[in-house]
Amino acid sequence: MLMFQPALAGLAKPNCSDHCGNISIPYPFGIGKHCYMAESYDVECNETSKPPRAFLRSIKMELVNITIERGAVVKGPVISVDSSGRQEGVPVNLEGTPFFFSYTNFFIAVGCNTRATLWTKTGTTEHVGCDSICSNGTSITNIRPENGACSGKDCCQDMLW
Repeated sequence: MLMFQPALAGLAKPNCSDHCGNISIPYPFGIGKHCYMAESYDVECNETSKPPRAFLRSIKMELVNITIERGAVVKGPVISVDSSGRQEGVPVNLEGTPFFFSYTNFFIAVGCNTRATLWTKTGTTEHVGCDSICSNGTSITNIRPENGACSGKDCCQDMLW
């Protein structure tokens, strides 16, 4: 989850769209030129998706929700490194934007017999990590958190920082 706390409960600017699919887009965010406060808040609405999906152009991440209480919530990318050191995925870069990671972010790993670890950019310090095991016959496509949390059975989670 990324955080940005708008000063006032927002509505879209006049003559600007206030929704992308089921996502409310309050000012300072906006869809289209002259509808956002600054480039960082420019939202692209992909209406070819069903339902339409909103993306923050500045960080190329999908918006899940924008609220006064929680700020802007986005889907994070999946980044993996195998035992040979080969990396897949693109790290998140928030430099030059007003966004930051909140203290309510969770690091989540889904899979069977999985150890997931988050390291610093230099790879010298481990921030968080967790392990998950799977029930016999569990397919990772059917894994769902129990009561909204991953406890180590089929998936695991840890708070960031």
